[in-house]
Amino acid sequence: MYKIFCRFQNLSQRTLQECFASQSQKAPTEDPDGPSERCTDSAVVNDFADEPNNIGSTGRGTEPAVPKPKIANSAVWKYFHKRANLGQSVCKYCEKVVQSTNATNAKRHLKICQPDKHATVVLDDNKSRSKYTVKLTSLSFSKYYEVNHPKQLKFRKALAAIVSGTTITASSLCTEEVREAFHAADPKLRVPHRSTINKDSKALVS
Repeated sequence: MYKIFCRFQNLSQRTLQECFASQSQKAPTEDPDGPSERCTDSAVVNDFADEPNNIGSTGRGTEPAVPKPKIANSAVWKYFHKRANLGQSVCKYCEKVVQSTNATNAKRHLKICQPDKHATVVLDDNKSRSKYTVKLTSLSFSKYYEVNHPKQLKFRKALAAIVSGTTITASSLCTEEVREAFHAADPKLRVPHRSTINKDSKALVS
């Protein structure tokens, strides 16, 4: 293990700093190198689709863009006709015209016109809100970077460079000790399967 980490120190400082920078450091607001810092090797990027399913013990990571919590169309609109072009809503029960297409205003009228229906709408909307909250929480606390996340791609390319430019093997990079070292640097980085690292390495030198 000591020999492996000594070899790491001889690699390009620039590459290692980009891949193993601590999460506690603030990312620069602008990437001085621009788009060129991303992994642009199509063979490297496209290989993600062929990555074995037994990567690590926790599978693929997901960190998609987290959407703003938003309830689907409120249940209140079952009881109103919308006149979007006029900015109005018409109650199906009393035909009162509400000068708004806002669900809150529609609910306010329904509470007076049909209290029982209003209670049902509140329950239905709360259920919808709960579903969105659970989904948002699940996305927000993803364990790993998404496979096409810039940091994960940069990390993967760096591993390929290590294997292609030194005597360190892909298997050595996949040991538990090395995985723990990477995890300490950035817990959201995921070490690819050794066969994937070897493919990436060949793609870099071809």
